[in-house]
Amino acid sequence: MSGSEPTALTRSSWFYDWGAGAESTEDYEYVPMRHNRWWDGWDNINSRTNTASMLGFNEPDHADQSDLSTEIALEMWPEYMKSGLRVGSPAPDNLNGWWLAEFLEKADSLNYRVDFVATHMYWDNQDPYNLANYIADLCKNKYGGRPMWITEWNNGANWTHERWPDAKGPQRDADFNIIYKEDGSTTEVTRPHTEANSAKQCEWLEKALDAFDKCDWLERHAFYNWVEDARALMIGDKLTPAGKLFASFDSRPAFNRNTEYVHEWRIAPPRIISSSRNSKRVRVSFYDQNGETADHYVVERRVKKGEWEEIAKIYPGVDYKLGKETYYLDKDFLSGLHEYRMKAVSYKGTESIWSRIASANVPESGVEAVEMLAGIRAYVENGSLVIDADNAGQQPLYSSDGRLVSVITYPAGKSSHPLPPSGLYIFGRSKLKI
Repeated sequence: MSGSEPTALTRSSWFYDWGAGAESTEDYEYVPMRHNRWWDGWDNINSRTNTASMLGFNEPDHADQSDLSTEIALEMWPEYMKSGLRVGSPAPDNLNGWWLAEFLEKADSLNYRVDFVATHMYWDNQDPYNLANYIADLCKNKYGGRPMWITEWNNGANWTHERWPDAKGPQRDADFNIIYKEDGSTTEVTRPHTEANSAKQCEWLEKALDAFDKCDWLERHAFYNWVEDARALMIGDKLTPAGKLFASFDSRPAFNRNTEYVHEWRIAPPRIISSSRNSKRVRVSFYDQNGETADHYVVERRVKKGEWEEIAKIYPGVDYKLGKETYYLDKDFLSGLHEYRMKAVSYKGTESIWSRIASANVPESGVEAVEMLAGIRAYVENGSLVIDADNAGQQPLYSSDGRLVSVITYPAGKSSHPLPPSGLYIFGRSKLKI
């Protein structure tokens, strides 16, 4: 069950408490969790003993829970992998939402290890055997062959709208006795623990436990107790009839070798972190997660939504730092929207998919409006600027950020001129890299 208090009474084999402050015992395993972006601390998580797994963020798709985008969650995922434990995905609020699918797609593209998927399930009045089949289908066909942990579940919740025999009534204890206050009054609650409501919950729960236990892809589940008394396994410190049913059920061992997910290493694109620019360069920051296994990265760029063009091959230890946050500098650019993407190439020649795209807007410099005179070209040769023109004339030389460097006067034919300092220059419509 979720939470430590009910574990012994319900004969559960494991528990968690949305943090990392408890310990495993001889009778049940404690599974730590990093609930949100800041808590619990990695030192605390990594100091837990006698546990084989850890859980990802709690309900990242909810503003009142961990409230994380998939990108932010993935930025912290290397810390999960460092734990050496089997790592469960962040747990969104239902089995088949967009958040988990997007997270896994990005994690797989980055070669990040996610050993099982975790999720919540408060689907009311669903046939448990159909649910178990649906879980198996999701694991096999949508979640990459990973088993599932349902880390919160019940037959609906206080926010669902299914019909119960007794919709309202006085609050009762686990034995159906009405609870009276000191003044003799009672508290009316929604979906109280009446005999009729309990019978409905027990009928559903008996089928659910059987169906879940027969589903090889459902590795573990944690019942959530605190969503109205009609659904509760415990009220106070006593088991309800549903709780006694739960406690008497003998589940199979959780881990199943047949549905184990074995992470397969493959070359991965870099994780693009950000892009920035100034008058001299565009900087694309990225995290290299391949280390010495990558031969190089290929960098492509497109300008103003044009065609992608390869602009560089960069090599580890020479052009970027291995296994760290590093960067690539593009010093050969003009104006407009610049977009960059990268892929990795291994020593065996295998290629990763493309990274996500980083973009930077480069403002107009005035260079693009310069008209190149007909019958003239410029290039660098033997340490000189060579101009080959049909007719004599004059042409301005600009730096890449639009500053006028000089006006060059040239005769007809070929002529040599002194080179300016090293950098990128624009002469008419010719780019000169010096």
